[in-house]
Amino acid sequence: MKVRKLFAILMVALSVTTISAQEKIVYGGFGLPQGKFGGDDVEKTLLFADDKEGGLGLGFNVGFKFMNPVSPELNWFVSADIFYNGLNSDIKDDVEDAYDNAYDECEITSFPSALNIPVMGGVNYTFADMGNMSVWAELGVGLNARILTNYEYEGKLTYGGNQYKFESSDEFDNKFLLAYQLGVGVKINDQFMIGLNYYNLGSDKVKGEGTVKIDGDSDSDDFKSSKPLAASLLAIRFGFCF
Repeated sequence: MKVRKLFAILMVALSVTTISAQEKIVYGGFGLPQGKFGGDDVEKTLLFADDKEGGLGLGFNVGFKFMNPVSPELNWFVSADIFYNGLNSDIKDDVEDAYDNAYDECEITSFPSALNIPVMGGVNYTFADMGNMSVWAELGVGLNARILTNYEYEGKLTYGGNQYKFESSDEFDNKFLLAYQLGVGVKINDQFMIGLNYYNLGSDKVKGEGTVKIDGDSDSDDFKSSKPLAASLLAIRFGFCF
């Protein structure tokens, strides 16, 4: 239901903008987690109940933007982005080593990762035009869909002289959060764009359901982080204008 709601908002925004859009931009690049979203304290990451740090590494970003002119310097825009960030590789290594020592056998089949999908509207202002190159700044606000993928592992554990087979899975709830972005960049020959944007994609406690199966017997329980997880990213990207 939440994914359909985001899709409906996006389609309405695009249908309104396409009627008189003067410029379209497609772009891609990197998303670097900022602050605690990229924190590397293992016990405070998505792998454990605290969840106030993301433990996420460098990821990628793709998106598109429609621009409509208000004046020669000022445009309003509608944009949609996808940010993907996987867990920091050092954290993965630390957890795998710890589980190898704790269990007879253990395989992590799925580490959690973060998918952020912000849909925004805002203004873009060109404050320096040097012929074949112009410099711009922009501000956008909107809604972000935060999606966290499952954390799953399985193995064998000896307890009380007996060996048990276990499976563990944490499934995180998706969230819709208020978000904003600030950006600066340059446009070259009215065709190519290079931008640097800061995204604050919202903050909220992580909730979900954890399930453990031991020799086929299953037990599930809801969980909630003790502190909010704040998602913020620095996007470095390159685009094509048409």
